[in-house]
Amino acid sequence: VSTQSTGVLVSDAMAQQQPTEAEAVTSITRHLINAADLPGLERLRDALTHLISEVDQRANSITLAETANPPSAGRKTVRVLLPGCFDMMHAGHYNALRQAKAVCSGEGVDVILVAGVHNDAAILEQKGPTVFKDQERIALVTGCKWVDEVAVDLPYLITPGLLDSLDCDYVAHGDDLPTRSDGTSVYGSVIAAGRFKLIKRTEGVSTTTLIGRLLSMSKDHLLRNTSMSAAAGERAETDVLSCHSTMLPTMSRLTQFKSGRSREDAHKLVYVDGAFDLFHVGHMQFLKKARECGDYLLVGVHTDQVIHTVKGRNFPVQDMCERALCVLAMQCVDDIIIGAPWEISEEMVKSLGISVVVCGTIAKDTVAENSKALPDAYSYPREINILTEIDSGSGITTEDVIDRILSSRDVYMSRNATRSVMEDTYKANKEYVTER
Repeated sequence: VSTQSTGVLVSDAMAQQQPTEAEAVTSITRHLINAADLPGLERLRDALTHLISEVDQRANSITLAETANPPSAGRKTVRVLLPGCFDMMHAGHYNALRQAKAVCSGEGVDVILVAGVHNDAAILEQKGPTVFKDQERIALVTGCKWVDEVAVDLPYLITPGLLDSLDCDYVAHGDDLPTRSDGTSVYGSVIAAGRFKLIKRTEGVSTTTLIGRLLSMSKDHLLRNTSMSAAAGERAETDVLSCHSTMLPTMSRLTQFKSGRSREDAHKLVYVDGAFDLFHVGHMQFLKKARECGDYLLVGVHTDQVIHTVKGRNFPVQDMCERALCVLAMQCVDDIIIGAPWEISEEMVKSLGISVVVCGTIAKDTVAENSKALPDAYSYPREINILTEIDSGSGITTEDVIDRILSSRDVYMSRNATRSVMEDTYKANKEYVTER
């Protein structure tokens, strides 16, 4: 991907720098043929046969989609840019992307959402250090179901000229309009040009909030594990009156995040479950690979209490609804179970029509601090031979994300001291904005 400071569309950069699909495949395949021995050639033949089948299936699906939804004469296309840091991607980020996609929608209008991602250097200058690095943030944005294109290395100042360079009609942002470190408006020129669309900032969740929770790991919310009974009793006394999230998970918001794909059209339902706490690129890659095992992906999101019991009193960092919305925002996810049971039972498999159960390479019993008191979660799927283990291909874990912050505690304390004041000022002065 090009690193021009004006922002580069990933699709455009690839088209400029890379050969066509056919040329790339031909070149690589010829190299493999010339280098392979006889067993290697046989494996290569099998792989190519499988790929040809996938190409045919993909072509057929595109043909059917175009037949069912032919382009209508006279339809208008509007391109909307949503810039952001997208660090420690959370429900607020995903809800902003959803709203930006909807802000210009209407009868006869097709909206193309371009997500613009600022690079690490620009963010460091304006806001402080990132937790997720460039490629991690770009990957998570790309995996979102509402994003059509991604522009990388976006400058912090948004101007009409930048919109023109990306062929965008408008730019969207929440009602917490930012300023640059020198005090100038980030969006002043596009607002004056009439090319700005306001969306509602999602309440109760932000990157600053998440970092703040992690920086308080030695305090009440994230204490070291004591006896489970004592910990449960203390949580019961404090959590009723003091919840660590103020995000309001309404039914309408869950519906807005839901995929339009129908369960009735699925032939092979895949089920996975987990905590998905501090949703990161490893989670996303795992879900994408799980989706490839069938044609409908159902994800079970465990309750806060289950994760607390299994992983200890430090977890989860995000509550169940925050975690569920992050999962549901992924393009590869069709539906979720909020409050999924720990054990996948025979009744559950039959009731939901589960064809495949997928787990990661780290089994539940190896990460569960108190797992001996819990049943084998995958006993029944293993017994009937529908359990598949996959490797996400990513080495990052939730614990790694936490370590990045705690290993640089002073740096993030300084960052949050400034950002928290800005958030408090916004909260004190905010007015009601209609959510799209």
